[in-house]
Amino acid sequence: MLSLAPVLVGAVEISVDLNSVSHPDARRLLGMSFDARTSFQVGGAPIGYFDPITAQPLATGLHWLQRAPRTSLRYPQGPVNVWNWKSSVGAPASRPLQPTLGQAAVFGLDEMMAVVAQSSGMGNDDLNMMVNIYQPGLVVGGSAITDAVDLVAYMNLPEASGNTWAIQRAANGHAAAYGVSRYNLGNEPWSFTEYDYRTSGALDPAQDGALRYAQDMQPFVDALLAADSELKLTLPIPSPAINAQQQAAGFTWQRTQLDTFVQQIHGLVANIYYDGRAPAGRGVGFMESFLDQSGALLATHNAEHGTDVRLIIGEHAHAIDLDHSTNPPTIITPDFAMQWHGAVDTADFLAMLSQKSFVERAHFFIYGNTAATWHPYRSDGTNVDGSQRFTVMPAAALYELLRPVLHGRALQVAVASHAPSDGESYALRAAAFVDPGATRLTLLLVNRDPQGAQTAQLAELSGWLPASATLLTGGSADAETINAQSLDATPPPEGLQLPPLSILILTLNRNGSAFLDGFEAL
Repeated sequence: MLSLAPVLVGAVEISVDLNSVSHPDARRLLGMSFDARTSFQVGGAPIGYFDPITAQPLATGLHWLQRAPRTSLRYPQGPVNVWNWKSSVGAPASRPLQPTLGQAAVFGLDEMMAVVAQSSGMGNDDLNMMVNIYQPGLVVGGSAITDAVDLVAYMNLPEASGNTWAIQRAANGHAAAYGVSRYNLGNEPWSFTEYDYRTSGALDPAQDGALRYAQDMQPFVDALLAADSELKLTLPIPSPAINAQQQAAGFTWQRTQLDTFVQQIHGLVANIYYDGRAPAGRGVGFMESFLDQSGALLATHNAEHGTDVRLIIGEHAHAIDLDHSTNPPTIITPDFAMQWHGAVDTADFLAMLSQKSFVERAHFFIYGNTAATWHPYRSDGTNVDGSQRFTVMPAAALYELLRPVLHGRALQVAVASHAPSDGESYALRAAAFVDPGATRLTLLLVNRDPQGAQTAQLAELSGWLPASATLLTGGSADAETINAQSLDATPPPEGLQLPPLSILILTLNRNGSAFLDGFEAL
């Protein structure tokens, strides 16, 4: 068995095992969430990527379509609790206003499916549809169940089935069924204002939010599976909590959903926001601990029931500072999440996910809406002719840089790291990816330390030749431009220097000799 020799980073040794796949399709980790309000406007100006009248891509939309990796999409995202999908299909000029939101969705469901069809990195089944579980007035169930079943019919049933919504889809110009199997019930129903996960496991079942959510979702699950037994249904679970008591309640919520639905669901969905500046309670290492506990819970469930329930990251990004002395809290430095430090933490998070085979896919928050608090593309206003001015924030630029080098399979990586300058348990994270033909290897090294530099020494790799080395840095933690420096592909004797808050991308090619280890069949 051939294993890749260690990469030495100062006192850090990184070992990559070419014979052990840690994630079978790491491209799905580069997914993104997409806001359905992308053709809305505020004050007469568009807030999203598509024109409010024609639904044609604006400057941000063209950039997104041409440059961003689209391997998995989560939609309609933010407004799902008040989103009416039936108002987002049909002739755009005749679409009614979205309830509560007060604007028509000129870019709607069919337009999103057209984008999916144009995306080389995904298929229709990589669209993760979010289901509105509320009737008007935020009352759960009732007509919302009917709407959910009709959505499945619109997406999946053939016109010949005679279903009203399958016929309507064909009348709208889409004769063939789309074939979308992934549906997630709600967004964050565990929140304090909905089912309040903190009450999970209450002695009085009527007060148990986890149990009430499961009971309310059972009619949805039964009706959706009756409409299409092949659906991959997913349920939201609480994000990592701020203290042990709430964390325990969050895991009780997870167990309640697993115990209730057993073999009826495909996965659990977590939304995760990290912050490397606060490693003790918000760092990527802290989030990894949460994921590992969730993974252990899934492993036990799957072993007991013969299932393969997965974990999906519904949305993730660097956290945004809030001033909690005001009511409601005031947002501080909203751009920081997408600036250079945020991008480095995001790279750290993605590298960590590549080692978690139970995490099926992940979605970065939130594309489609430049006016949103989190904005991979920031709106900088409009020109005299009305065209958009915008900035591609470092977090978005990072995704574009990773698109060609993050190959399908991630490999097992062992890192013996040391403590960095800020008290986190590790200074550097690494990931490795091999292409389908096992002819190209990419190493992603992330120095997350905000102050300490690292030295990387790549040992000789039998059968592999260095092809390129690119160092990514920012001028400061809040930089909005990524500096990409090409280094000598053959590392110098003294090693490669990784400055604080930097990312190193190394690519290696096979030297032409045969390499048959079974990867080619995957």
